[in-house]
Amino acid sequence: MLPRLAFQLARPAQGSGSMAAKPLSSLLQVRYASKKAFAGGSKGRDMPLQKYRTPSSPSAVKGSTATLTIRDGPVFHGKPFGAKNNISGEAVFTTSLVGYPESMTDPSYRGQILVFTQPLIGNYGVPSNERDEYNLLKYFDHWTAVESLSEEGLFLAKITVGEEYDADEDESFVDPGAINLVKKVSTKAPFVVESPGADLHVALIDCGVKENILRSLVSRGASVTVFPYNYPIHKVASNFDGVFISNGPGDPTHCQETTYNLARLIDTSEVPVMGICLGHQLLARRWRPHHQAQVRQNHGYAVDSKTLPDEYQEYFVNLNDGSNEGMIHKTRPIFSTQFHPEAKGGPMDSSYLFDKYIESVKAFKASQSVYKDNRPTRLMLDILSRERVGVEPTPLPRPSKTDPVIVMAGGRGIHLL
Repeated sequence: MLPRLAFQLARPAQGSGSMAAKPLSSLLQVRYASKKAFAGGSKGRDMPLQKYRTPSSPSAVKGSTATLTIRDGPVFHGKPFGAKNNISGEAVFTTSLVGYPESMTDPSYRGQILVFTQPLIGNYGVPSNERDEYNLLKYFDHWTAVESLSEEGLFLAKITVGEEYDADEDESFVDPGAINLVKKVSTKAPFVVESPGADLHVALIDCGVKENILRSLVSRGASVTVFPYNYPIHKVASNFDGVFISNGPGDPTHCQETTYNLARLIDTSEVPVMGICLGHQLLARRWRPHHQAQVRQNHGYAVDSKTLPDEYQEYFVNLNDGSNEGMIHKTRPIFSTQFHPEAKGGPMDSSYLFDKYIESVKAFKASQSVYKDNRPTRLMLDILSRERVGVEPTPLPRPSKTDPVIVMAGGRGIHLL
C-alpha cells in the first residue's frame, strides 16, 4: 500500500530540544524512499505502491511506534503503517486538497519527506496504472504548492520505525541538497513518445519530467524524444522543431553539464525553448550562476529577476512574496516558468502556455526557408524505447475487497481496518 506515516500531534515528545513545535497539521503523511536508494543509488522512479499488505500480514507494522525527528527541533511519536523503512531527507508540507497519489510519485519531490496539511488523505483510494493512447500513465502526475515547514530555512528530518530518538545520531540526517537528485530520476537513455499523425517533433531534456508534461505536448500534435539531463542537446537541435526543459528535484548547481549545453543551444540555434521549474532555473543560469534562496516554496531556489539580461523580461511574479515565477525573451521564442502549467491535479488556468509554446514551434517551422521534415523516422521509432530507460515505474496492483481500508477519525489519525 502507499507508504505512509500517521502522527497524532497533540504535543511533541518530551526532551525534544529547545525549539518550539511548529503549528503543523494534526496529520503528517510521509512518502518514503528505500534505504538502498540513498545508499546505493536509485533504481528508478519506482511508484510507492509496491504491494498491498493486510494488518495480519507478518510484514505489517503492527504495534510498532515511529518517530519523526526534525534536526535541532521537535520530535514527534506516532503509529506507523505501510512501509517499515527508515528514511532521512528534507521535510516540506503541501497544502493540496487533491492529488496525493501524484504528489507521492512526483520526481520533483525526490529526497523530501512530504507532509500533507489536508486531513482527507486517502479518501478516494489509489488509481490504477492504466496507460492512455500515448502509452503514458493516465493518473500519475501533479502540480502542488509546497512550502518549507518554517521560514527559517531548510528543515532536515528523518523517520524511524521501531526505534527511539537518539540525539547522538543527529549526524545521520541526509541533506538532499548535497546530492545530484536529477541524475537519479532522469532517463538513462533517449526514448520517444509518438503523437500519431503529428508534424512537429520536440526534444525534451529530462530532469525529472512528469507524465503530464509529455501528455501536454503530444496531445497538442508534437511527438517528443526525451533525452537524459546531461545530453548535449545543442548537437542535435537542428533535427527538432523545438526544445523543452523539464522540472526536476534538488539544487540546480548540480546540473553544470545541462547549464553548459543550454548555453550552447541558445547561442547556436533559433529553435523555440520552454522550461518548467528546474528547467526555468537552469535556463536562467546559462548566463550567470545567480540564484537566490527561496524557502517559502518547495523549490528552495529561485531566479533573481535583477540579474536578467536586457534581452529578457520578467514574465510572472509571485504575489505572495514577490519572487520570480517566469521569464521571457523579448524577441525570440524562449520563455520559462517556475510553476507547473500542466496541472494534472488542477487548476488548469495556465495550461495555455503549452498552446503558446506549440504555436511558437509551428511558427518557427513555417519560417524556415527550406522545409525540413523532423518527424521521428521509422528507424528511430523501432530502435528507441517507448518508455523511460532505467526508471520504469513499478506496476501498480489493483486493490481488492480484502485489502486494508483507510478510515479517517476526525483528522486525528489514520487507522487500518
